[in-house]
Amino acid sequence: MTRVGVALSGGGHRASVWAAGLLLYLADAGRNGDVGVIASVSGGSITNGVVAQQMDYRQARADEVREGLGPLLHHIAYTGLFFWGPSTNRPTLWPLH
Repeated sequence: MTRVGVALSGGGHRASVWAAGLLLYLADAGRNGDVGVIASVSGGSITNGVVAQQMDYRQARADEVREGLGPLLHHIAYTGLFFWGPSTNRPTLWPLH
């Protein structure tokens, strides 16, 4: 059995989108089952973290990978922000009295 190691680089939201594209490509090609390890830094780690939280990448179908990465890609495309997750500076979270 072939094992593939994947390295996802840094570079902010561009790296996150590139990493998502790579992982989607591997899933579309039916090769995600061959991935033994995914290493990442910076922006690539955002995508890696989302994948790790949302699915078992090696077992996921391509449509499951796409669905799992959809919220991250939507967030990056529509907010232009690199940060993922809920905001911590909303007044509703920290009311000032």
